Amino acid sequence: MTTPTRSIPASATGATAPVAEHRRVELEGVTVDDIGFDAAVDALIDWARDGSGGYMVTTNVDYLVRAHRDPAFRRLLEGARLRVPDGMGVVYGARLAGRALRGTVTGRLLPQAVARRAGAPPIALMGGLPGAGELAARRLEKHGAQVVLHTSPPMGFEIGGTEDMAAVERLRDARPGIVFVGLGSPKQDRWMAAHAADLPGVAMVGIGAGIDVLGGMQPEAPGWMTRVGVEWAYRLFHDPRRLARRYLWDDPRFFWWMWRARRSAS
Repeated sequence: MTTPTRSIPASATGATAPVAEHRRVELEGVTVDDIGFDAAVDALIDWARDGSGGYMVTTNVDYLVRAHRDPAFRRLLEGARLRVPDGMGVVYGARLAGRALRGTVTGRLLPQAVARRAGAPPIALMGGLPGAGELAARRLEKHGAQVVLHTSPPMGFEIGGTEDMAAVERLRDARPGIVFVGLGSPKQDRWMAAHAADLPGVAMVGIGAGIDVLGGMQPEAPGWMTRVGVEWAYRLFHDPRRLARRYLWDDPRFFWWMWRARRSAS
């Protein structure tokens, strides 16, 4: 099932901001916006410039599997202004279901893409390993970004807790236009949904380990692996204990669902 759309409502404000006309593709109960990488960058910058704010989720196969079994997480995704396809697994699955997507919006590549845009809004980094934010900020500044803050509460912090709210206050004081949130999913997505109203007018997007990668604290997959859709194998090789169950057991069921969707439509 595909749905055309011309504008996306802001979940926190009710405002609308135009984006390039695109389709929304339904994948196992979650609608994914088929807008392409450059349009996603445009959207973040537009939301910051016009003050409408809101958050974007970078939807990979793990998101879709989690949303299938967790209604609360699915509702959280529905609150995002855009749900973009992060990873070729989503693209291949959509193609299998007969609902082709034009390409991926890789979350960890968004900060550098925004940094390279002339006149881009000031940005902040939320999350990452100790020291990663500072190193990532330096790298982005070399690309032309104005990084007004990098902050990260201690590992295991509670959303809405004292440490978290102190970080939110620092973000308010820094007045970024865009916040890149690198807390990993589902925490980064819960964080954005929880704080969209606390940071009105700010565009936010979850980028997983993107801050750690930019800061040189996690290895970055070669570009060709990202393009063809085998970055997961690179990540699994480097972190098998954390990722084996997700990649080898949980995520493959998504492709069964997509095959089943194609069969039921024929």
